[in-house]
Amino acid sequence: HAPSFVAFGASQLGRLHARAGRYAEAEESLREARHGYAQAGEEAELLEVDARQAECLVLQGRGAEALDVARPALERAVVQAPALVPLLERVEGLARAQAGDAAGGAEALERSLASARLRSAEHEVVFTAHELVRLQERLDGAVDGAVARQEQVLLERFGIIRIAEAPLPAAGRAAARRAVLT
Repeated sequence: HAPSFVAFGASQLGRLHARAGRYAEAEESLREARHGYAQAGEEAELLEVDARQAECLVLQGRGAEALDVARPALERAVVQAPALVPLLERVEGLARAQAGDAAGGAEALERSLASARLRSAEHEVVFTAHELVRLQERLDGAVDGAVARQEQVLLERFGIIRIAEAPLPAAGRAAARRAVLT
């Protein structure tokens, strides 16, 4: 299926563009991927495009929109594509943190980390561990040392120099929001 091959390439390009901060190109590639998979009748692959779209949105700081895409995708992924669960839980955590619910965001990131570990998905472990450590630093500065060490080990193992980071609220804003929520 030629549309499937083109869609796969477009999906990977979308992911690459999003993580490089080229969001307009990412969104265009993901639209192309969605079209190609739909044309080929590849319903399962459309779920991955949704996950990548949600990730692209959260990387831009568009947490509310990311949640609108991620939540229904996560419900479907639990049954249809369990490998996408850690990514979608990470997006949920980051989006919640962007909305000012840093504690809820940390809980979702911890679920993502557990899901990634359960699946032995080390690439998801390193991305989630990185974001969890960043969020913990903003919450109260109490970073889980085991998570931080695992992140460092995996960064070195994979030769990762830089991870695309979603915008997070400043420490003061997260702490103030946490105080209001309690």
